[in-house]
Amino acid sequence: MKSRKTLLSVGTFAATVALALAVGCTPQAASSGGEASSAQDEDAPVAQADFTWNEESDCATCHSTEGDSTSDDACLASTHAAAGASCVSCHDDSEGLAKAHEGASLDSTPAKRLKTTEVSSETCLASDCHNTTLEELAALTTDCTIFTDDNGTVVNPHEAPDLTPSHVEAEMTCTDCHNAHEEASEENYQKVCSSCHHAGVYECGTCHAE
Repeated sequence: MKSRKTLLSVGTFAATVALALAVGCTPQAASSGGEASSAQDEDAPVAQADFTWNEESDCATCHSTEGDSTSDDACLASTHAAAGASCVSCHDDSEGLAKAHEGASLDSTPAKRLKTTEVSSETCLASDCHNTTLEELAALTTDCTIFTDDNGTVVNPHEAPDLTPSHVEAEMTCTDCHNAHEEASEENYQKVCSSCHHAGVYECGTCHAE
């Protein structure tokens, strides 16, 4: 009798363990709150929201680097912001900007710099902004010597684009040198010249002679 009770107890224990293991391995339904597992959260796609650009849009939401430059004293963007200028004060090509943002969405992907639109020199020189001309700027910078080549030739930065045909053909604009979102330094200005005048001289024909 004792032996029979022992066998019954062992059998009951084994059945209980088997049932527990079976329940433990059964996939559990999602809770009433619909919470997914941590593994599912990691694999879930990044949520995207439709975005339509307009002149009231907060550009810094996506263009964070450019947005930060408006409070960086080393950047011209901060000077413009202090004077009350907004992004669209300079980036005034509304039609081009709307087209450039077609298909854009608000997600975690860093925004790229705008390449299909530009800030024109006319915008910079307009009466409601710098209110001047290239000739007037050239007269103000006749003593500028930061653009001196290896042969000692000094170039007035505001005179060259207006008087040298190659600069006109290259369609140089104010923002080629004065990038409002980068540090305004002599080194950065000189990099613009050296990108073409890589031989260290400003005269034409030193590299690509006919």
